[in-house]
Amino acid sequence: MHKPPCIVQLADGASLQVANARLNSSKLFITEQNQSGPKSAINILNSTLTGIGDAGFQIRLAHVGSQVTVTNSQITYVLSIGISVGAVDDPAAQLIVLNSQMTSDDPRSEGIVLVSTGRGVFTGDRFAVNPAQQTALVFAQNCSQALTVGSNKQCQEQ
Repeated sequence: MHKPPCIVQLADGASLQVANARLNSSKLFITEQNQSGPKSAINILNSTLTGIGDAGFQIRLAHVGSQVTVTNSQITYVLSIGISVGAVDDPAAQLIVLNSQMTSDDPRSEGIVLVSTGRGVFTGDRFAVNPAQQTALVFAQNCSQALTVGSNKQCQEQ
């Protein structure tokens, strides 16, 4: 049975916080309503997000200066995990992942891809992908990575 995706569209300048929560969903896609507008923010703190069945997880924030923070959380979706933050040439965008675990290890998975057009900070994280994909991919214009397991050894600077 095909389940429709859960789509969350943030209003201009909105923020979304998932704190101390357990969230189970089919496909989950979080984005902004408009292509331009004030910055948006998403904060996932001390939470567990889990895909049910053939599920994928995507966050796409394209407003200048937007930020996504994932702290002390677990995100598990079998088909893909993707987080993309920032507009083109947007050094103010931030993607911060601290002490968190992300898993997308099904053989059909598209893997884990984390991208910021500005700052990317990845500390104390564990990324688990299908062994055929070898590593999670982490990209940022200004990137720092420490004590992470399962991602490319060095941040890939765009």
